[in-house]
Amino acid sequence: MQFLLIGFGNIGVRHAAILAEHNLLAGIVDSDVQKLVVAKEKYPSCSCYSQIQQALDTKNFDVAVICTPNAAHTPQAVSCLQAGLHVVVEKPMAITFTDAQLLQQTAVLYQRKLFVVKQNRFNPPVIAVKTAIQDGVLGSLIGLQVNGFWNRNSQYYQGSTWRGTKQLDGGMLLTQFSHFIDVALWLVGNITPTAASITNQLHDGLEIEDACVLTCKGNNGLLGTMHFTTNAYEQNMEGSITILGTLGTVKIGGAYLNKIAYQNIENHSLPAVHTIGLQPNTYNGYQGSMSNHPTWYKQLLNEWEDPSEIFSVNDAVQTIDFIEQVYKMAKPL
Repeated sequence: MQFLLIGFGNIGVRHAAILAEHNLLAGIVDSDVQKLVVAKEKYPSCSCYSQIQQALDTKNFDVAVICTPNAAHTPQAVSCLQAGLHVVVEKPMAITFTDAQLLQQTAVLYQRKLFVVKQNRFNPPVIAVKTAIQDGVLGSLIGLQVNGFWNRNSQYYQGSTWRGTKQLDGGMLLTQFSHFIDVALWLVGNITPTAASITNQLHDGLEIEDACVLTCKGNNGLLGTMHFTTNAYEQNMEGSITILGTLGTVKIGGAYLNKIAYQNIENHSLPAVHTIGLQPNTYNGYQGSMSNHPTWYKQLLNEWEDPSEIFSVNDAVQTIDFIEQVYKMAKPL
């Protein structure tokens, strides 16, 4: 298959390297000419384009990988699907529930495959807890606590045409913490937000929030809370999910859901997966989620013809639905 990478920014560079390792990278699109110069120097065999349509007109590509700013994901992915390409899209797949549904429906209409990058599902601690829940070792799930205490300083937003804007970024829950919400939904099943408060505490001039606290409920009486902020002092502090069951309690912790921070389970013990040397994605001046993109791609390629539920597009749409519900009900502080 011939892959076309759209967007050669921070995360696009990461995708390009992985695709090149698999000899799949055939084209790169970016509207920034300087980025294309860098791309051509690094991947001389790739065709480079400043416009998506230029690449689509060649009919040389099978799969598009969308790594552009959030609001561009849906229109660009729809164009690629309509042109007959399968699509891989970075998180968030869309910034509205309507757009997420449109993207999913377009893939069905044109009979193309659609995948949303959810690499945190491949974190070994997350897999261990998912298996434990599926095996019933935690009993009935009754409680959920999700924390995302990260840092995004003023330099992160300076010089960007889209970060921190409502129209192009969409909000902290989409850009920084949609992975946490996705993993929580994947682990405990359907949950619904019941109340939320948002505020901007330290980032003057932003159109979006930098802190959010919400409550939620799930099946069989499960109660939960989530606390997200980009105001942790100087660096990312914690990314965690705690699950309480009738037969045990477990916490996936670290700064990036990268270790089992606590466990107490009746007649059961989770493996010591925290010893695995997981590292976050590191960009210019900040760190993002776990660097599990190679694992994500490896399994995707192995399962291309018959993907397992870990790649569910329905789940990605549910995540956008959850976030939109939070924003609609959120009370500014």
